[in-house]
Amino acid sequence: SLKDIDSAKVSWFLDKGKEEKRLVVPAKTTVKDALLRLNLLRSGKLINAAILLFGKEPQRFFVQAKIRVARFKGTEGHDYLDMKVLEGTIPELREKALAFAAEHTRHAVFFDANQRYDKWEYPFRALEEVLNNALAHRDYRSNSDIHLSIYDDRIEVWNPGELPKPLTPAMLKRKHLSIPRNRFLAERLFYIKYIEHWGRGTNRVVEDMREEKLPDPVFEELSGGLNV
Repeated sequence: SLKDIDSAKVSWFLDKGKEEKRLVVPAKTTVKDALLRLNLLRSGKLINAAILLFGKEPQRFFVQAKIRVARFKGTEGHDYLDMKVLEGTIPELREKALAFAAEHTRHAVFFDANQRYDKWEYPFRALEEVLNNALAHRDYRSNSDIHLSIYDDRIEVWNPGELPKPLTPAMLKRKHLSIPRNRFLAERLFYIKYIEHWGRGTNRVVEDMREEKLPDPVFEELSGGLNV
């Protein structure tokens, strides 16, 4: 019910949608009215996406909506140096996962003509895109968590749910259209610019890696999910 919704999270979403010029909601809109405008409240009842986006305790209703993160020792994954299970709404999960990755990847600072440049081991814009896709398109009926695994030589993100047909892993590196698994949720995430609905996200990941002179990302279906 409405008592399970965090009004501050709704306000953040509305402000973010306005900032991205994708959502216009009148000032002083109540939480109930905002949910109605977003079509997240039907016949007085919340739909699942409302809890995933704005719930006070989303995992109380969706125990599987978590991200399991780990920094492994070496390249095989036998021992880990740090491991956490992240909880929260979709935007909170995204930010917590990015913070964990920043904590466990290398960072350097360069100076050129009195200008400071920050350079990370991996292009974080690409990692953001991969996490956005994992959260938007995962199979929320699955009991599995999303996995973010950091090794000495790579980062892997796995989400439950294989690609919707006719998409294949090979197609993600070339021109393709967007086929969202959770269309209703994806349309709400479009408002805050987490996804674009054009099928260009994975292409941008490839471009970002090549721009940094890093190997192309590997997309593969693994254990009933998509691994990047």
